[in-house]
Amino acid sequence: MAFLKQTDPVAGQPVTVTIPYLDQTGTLQFGQIKVPPGKDATLPDNLLTTDAIQNYVLGNLGQGANDQQAVGVHWNGENDTPEMVYGNLKDQKYSNLLGSNQNGLYLTNFGNVVPEIQAGKRQMIQRFTATNVKDGDIITFPQAFTDDNVSLMVFPKLPNANGNWDFPICGYGGVSRYNFGCSRAYLGSTPKTEPGDISVIAIGGIG
Repeated sequence: MAFLKQTDPVAGQPVTVTIPYLDQTGTLQFGQIKVPPGKDATLPDNLLTTDAIQNYVLGNLGQGANDQQAVGVHWNGENDTPEMVYGNLKDQKYSNLLGSNQNGLYLTNFGNVVPEIQAGKRQMIQRFTATNVKDGDIITFPQAFTDDNVSLMVFPKLPNANGNWDFPICGYGGVSRYNFGCSRAYLGSTPKTEPGDISVIAIGGIG
């Protein structure tokens, strides 16, 4: 017989367990004990059930009315990106998953590498062109930053507004989260009051 036997468990009822033992003469005997009932069997909230696994594998877990079912995830070896396939056989769509490549570099949804900025908080990069700028003009950022610690790169565009190629020198000052003051001067005889376009790259905090 089995070394240990017990009656079929019933929730809330004690279980009878049969235990073999040797008596004082060395004879094999069998005794029975009652094991008190434990807690009723319950499934933990985070248990992945069969139905949940099926929905997970099929790609429709949490799917809304306008969502499309995912049909597979694979590694795109040519682009070195993780990729999800969804839709159907006649209308297949692909999306690069936000993840990392084999070098551990983070990727965007287009599969491009995400650049890193050494900073203590989140940073935003704004790139824009200001037109017809004159010396002393105040240039407003398209979107305000959350503090005044903004880094700037200002580049003049050629030819100038009047069509000549007299190279302007651009500087800046009075930088705040909202704007900066632009200074302009020319290497040639063009007066600094002559307007022109500038390209701006601004990097600052957003939270």
